[in-house]
Amino acid sequence: MRKGARIRYRLRLHGVPFGWESQVTTWEPGVRFSDEQRRGPYKYWRHVHLFREESGGTLAEDGVDYDVPGGHYVHQWLVGRDLVRIFRYRQEKLQQIFRRRPARRRESGDTQERCRRRSAELSEVRSNLGHLKR
Repeated sequence: MRKGARIRYRLRLHGVPFGWESQVTTWEPGVRFSDEQRRGPYKYWRHVHLFREESGGTLAEDGVDYDVPGGHYVHQWLVGRDLVRIFRYRQEKLQQIFRRRPARRRESGDTQERCRRRSAELSEVRSNLGHLKR
């Protein structure tokens, strides 16, 4: 990867195929990188990936700034929900792949704490997504 690199995707969303091309606009290995849509379904898309050391590991954070055709209503009823689902899935997969210790059996108190953490994580994902640009 490098600044200026272009990445082309073929995706399918709700059964509808589409192409997407993004370009890496910031590249700071181990710290952050960002990509911006050059061709695709959004009016505007900028995705920032941040990495920082935390508790002997790496915390990966995402921030997205975007605008969609149809504005607020399309965001509210279609795009926003999909992005929360996509980034939640991404967080779960990163945790599964990079988890340092095996999962332990949870007690009922742990389950309540996990639900509180998940709720907080989802709120954080929502706050970092969906900044309508225009």
